Amino acid sequence: MRAAGGTLVISDAANDTAVEAEQIDTLLAGRVDGLLVIPVSVNESGPAIRDASRRGPVVLFDRWAKGSGTVAVTLDNASAVRLLLDHLEGIGRRRIALVADQASSSGAERLAAFVEAQGPEATTILLPSFTTDAGRTAGRRIIEQRDRVDAVVCGADVLAVGLVSTLHRSSVAVPRQIAVTGFDDTEMIKLLDPPITSIRHPLSAMDQRALTLLQAPSRERTERVERFPPELIVRASTEEA
Repeated sequence: MRAAGGTLVISDAANDTAVEAEQIDTLLAGRVDGLLVIPVSVNESGPAIRDASRRGPVVLFDRWAKGSGTVAVTLDNASAVRLLLDHLEGIGRRRIALVADQASSSGAERLAAFVEAQGPEATTILLPSFTTDAGRTAGRRIIEQRDRVDAVVCGADVLAVGLVSTLHRSSVAVPRQIAVTGFDDTEMIKLLDPPITSIRHPLSAMDQRALTLLQAPSRERTERVERFPPELIVRASTEEA
């Protein structure tokens, strides 16, 4: 952004749609040239974003929202889930659980892809947010269902961090007893023992496309979702049993 002669201002909505709407309004009032928004909710973020898109260039990033009135640049979440499931099944895991949220579009898409592949009876643990505390909560629930689970797909790396720490405290070996995957390939998961298998976003390509759309004529920002291919990064948390 700076290399292109611009300045980046970052604002955190704390996973709250009311805060999100307030911050969008505040930023637009500050005469920013455009907004990249990661929507909090697939169902509730749309109205504030649609209003903002009438006042200036807005592009959604990583997630989309219904009725937003603008384009979204996201990961192909369904393909990402299939990559993870194919990998886990390839190392002999058959009792796979999903830990995710369902408020965001990414969480909803990952849940839908998982249920389509594994069936409605598969173990799913749905959480209100992506935090390490939520991951610890999921870990406790997984331990309660230990006989039904030999692998866990976490919908975010931060969930995997909390989940793995809880499994370790309960003497559940990762990956020997339960294999664990994350999502987003953030730096933190490379530092865990074991390092966590995860999905990597093509961030450079996504960033460039989002910035291009921000600077394009408004007719090029019609409401739609542009999806980018994921990459599976395999680490020790999913070694063969």
